[in-house]
Amino acid sequence: MKKRADLLLVEQNLAESISKAQAMIMAGQVSIEGKIIKKYGETYSSDSNIKISFYLPVIFLIILILQISLGAFVSGLDAGQIYRTWPLMNQGYFPNDSIFSDLFSLKVFETPSLVQFIHRNVAYIMLVFFLVILFIVFKNDDLAYLRKSAIWVFLFLLLQLFLGILTIIFGAQIFFASMHQLGSIILLTATLILVFKNSRIN
Repeated sequence: MKKRADLLLVEQNLAESISKAQAMIMAGQVSIEGKIIKKYGETYSSDSNIKISFYLPVIFLIILILQISLGAFVSGLDAGQIYRTWPLMNQGYFPNDSIFSDLFSLKVFETPSLVQFIHRNVAYIMLVFFLVILFIVFKNDDLAYLRKSAIWVFLFLLLQLFLGILTIIFGAQIFFASMHQLGSIILLTATLILVFKNSRIN
């Protein structure tokens, strides 16, 4: 027996209401039998395989890869050996040996203080962004299958932030710098697991 796509989502407990199911379909979050659907009025078999997509973990993975790349610049420019204070860079939020406009020029890739500034702030963005992911995952029962993996990513993210702060404070001493690099590998692995689990087939 065939039914409307929005009704199938509600019947299979993938959406709380018809209106939410319709919003999910129109946002491109629902695929049936491997095909993304855009019209909630289309009919499908009651035993169709339905997949709910959640894109934020993929975006987080992209940001993480960017951050790891920035870390390579920090290491290559020995940027971790300057501005050995946290949360400020000496007495200010922005490094006092650079100007803000340099962030929008090629000089940003050759100025250690600017690379460290960007590396710090991307870390803050990652933390806030993943807090949003955690909130969504724990608020929506449809994403309950991601909760365990999300908690592990969050714990490794906090550990990585802590190691990054220690690396700055101790002037990129080899032990803390190595642990920070190892932490990035662990965090990347946990994030890849989260992204891999980021689907639900019914």
